[in-house]
Amino acid sequence: MRADTFAGRLVAALSRRDPAFGTRPDLSFAASRRWLAAFTRRTAPFAPASVASPRDRPATGDRAPATPWHKRTVPIWVPVLCSLTVALIMLIPYAVRQSRAAPAPITPPSSGGPDRTDFASALPSSHVISVDIESWDGVKAIFRVRTTDRRPVSLSAMMSRSDTESLPVITRTTRLSGSDTYQRLHTYEPPPCGVTETRVLTGVTTPAARDGWSTATATAAGPRCPSLETLAVTMKNPSLTVTCGKKAEIIAIVGTNGAAGTLRYQWLRSDSKTPITGEETVSGSERLLTLSLDWTFTGKGTTRHTATLRVLDPVPSGSPPEATTTITYSC
Repeated sequence: MRADTFAGRLVAALSRRDPAFGTRPDLSFAASRRWLAAFTRRTAPFAPASVASPRDRPATGDRAPATPWHKRTVPIWVPVLCSLTVALIMLIPYAVRQSRAAPAPITPPSSGGPDRTDFASALPSSHVISVDIESWDGVKAIFRVRTTDRRPVSLSAMMSRSDTESLPVITRTTRLSGSDTYQRLHTYEPPPCGVTETRVLTGVTTPAARDGWSTATATAAGPRCPSLETLAVTMKNPSLTVTCGKKAEIIAIVGTNGAAGTLRYQWLRSDSKTPITGEETVSGSERLLTLSLDWTFTGKGTTRHTATLRVLDPVPSGSPPEATTTITYSC
């Protein structure tokens, strides 16, 4: 490439062979301005001389002899800026391809999942061969653990309900040693009366068995709930006195056996032949049920009345239980 051509001079300038500013690069603004003026002046006839600074022109008015381009240099920021620009241009296609690339597909887990997992390739060799659940009915479980020697091993049994996440997991841990085969019975509380649960039992050993863990599912039903029974009926106030313009509040207390059910009753007033019938739903935790009746009296004089609560259902053997309050009205 000829040195007197514009391209040859530009290559020589970028190769930093111009000794005009010494061998050490000068990054100051003044040095860049001086280099630009000298570069413009020395490129004639390729660039007008008017671009150069007046103080850089020769005093005689004659153009200074041109310095060879291969001896010129440029500020260090020029090649750095060029390199960053080229790198940015090369990265744009890669960024566009990455933004348009489809995300990796998500593989859903298999339904249900395996009951045991093989850890032989993921965990170091264990002396526990396997842990099995031989039987599980939701309340009682029999575990069987096999090992290669008599070193100790811990068996953890975790029981949970599959239909809810609010119930905490019940974990029981047993320490086993002195044999190479173990059989253990674990017993759990049955569900409350009238409740049916789906229970999941998982057996895990420490160290982990070579065959992984064991899982079993069973349905457990609670015992049959007892029927509601009426034990006694009493009045909070066996006698009341009511004056003019007042209202009598009659309160009766019914004792039950604590079972859930529906209680049917009726109020009998001495001034009426028509009873007042009602029903009350009893939860399984209530043993005392409170029933009330409001009775308003009018008129002048003094009279005596009675109010009776009679339980219709459930009724124990014999006559229906009842209780009576005597009310004295005076005005």
